Amino acid sequence: MEAGEHCGICVAHTLHDAYSFIRSLQHRGREAAGIAAIGEDRIDVIKWIGTVERFDLQGLYNIFPGHNYHTYLAHVRYATRGRKEKILEDAHPHAIGGEMIHRGDHVLVSDCEAVAVHNGQVDSKYLEEIDKSLLRTECDTEAFLHLFRQKGEYEILKNIPGAYTLAIADKKRKEVVVLRDRTGIKPGVLGWKDGKYCVASEDIALRKNGGLFVEDLEPGCVYYLNPNGDYKKEKVVEPEEKYCFFEWNYIGDVDSIINGVSVRKVRESLGEALAEEFGFDDADFVTYLPRAPRVAAMGYAKKTGKPFLPVFYKMRGERSFLGSTSKDRKESIDKNLHLLPRTGKIGMEEFLRGKKGVLI
Repeated sequence: MEAGEHCGICVAHTLHDAYSFIRSLQHRGREAAGIAAIGEDRIDVIKWIGTVERFDLQGLYNIFPGHNYHTYLAHVRYATRGRKEKILEDAHPHAIGGEMIHRGDHVLVSDCEAVAVHNGQVDSKYLEEIDKSLLRTECDTEAFLHLFRQKGEYEILKNIPGAYTLAIADKKRKEVVVLRDRTGIKPGVLGWKDGKYCVASEDIALRKNGGLFVEDLEPGCVYYLNPNGDYKKEKVVEPEEKYCFFEWNYIGDVDSIINGVSVRKVRESLGEALAEEFGFDDADFVTYLPRAPRVAAMGYAKKTGKPFLPVFYKMRGERSFLGSTSKDRKESIDKNLHLLPRTGKIGMEEFLRGKKGVLI
């Protein structure tokens, strides 16, 4: 789906938690962010260009007074295709209905009928029956939301293959509905925070913000999160679990545990496996580039007995591949990645001259 396959989502019961959760999932997308606030009789949305902290929490509280809402859906977006000119159009939450107010780098949608936040991919052929005249955008997530309203969660899980985790709020429904398809390729966890159940793409969002991990969302299941903080789960189809290697190797936070497997341990093991396959006995040191392979490089160095040596640094934690276009990605590398000035008492360039290094 053009919605972006490595986005981050969450469902929380306070605005503060929703904001904090997606801030802790920023590594999954930095092109745009958005929040939907769910009340007893209304759903309101804001989405903006850039990172989560481009919009501060105080401003969001002014837009979403706490006494009006009981649940929040939030999203950070990574664009899989270069649609820089349509960042706000593609940004989540996607909505049906509501009054849209454009403010340049952000947009508000007041009193929506239904909203969705989504991480995943679905073949567009399954969305062809949706009347295109109903759609505001070209983003397939909006069409998926219309399909949900027409078919319901059971038919979607039974008949729509793909790789997706999504959350939907609908004025016609009391609960927020969370789906994880049968493959479980896209991550999702159920958590507990301040006596209420919540959902996030990765458990790191819970652990960094005072929440507790309860379970990985079970593939092929629908979860219903009530306004009072309770939940119930129904299995719709049997799991047919598959895995995306990229989730552990790169996209996930190094301290996350995805489907019960430690991201840190996977990367360490990958480094050790590389050492067994490519030993390079004449190497003088082992280093890494840019940040994600650090643990793998340390595993490689430990296995080979070669010195581990950081050579580069980044000014910011942004991931260059999350840029909308090739130009954005190149600028992120050129302006953010640099050679360390020295190692010990020796200048780095002087140290590297004539050396052989293994770069992970």
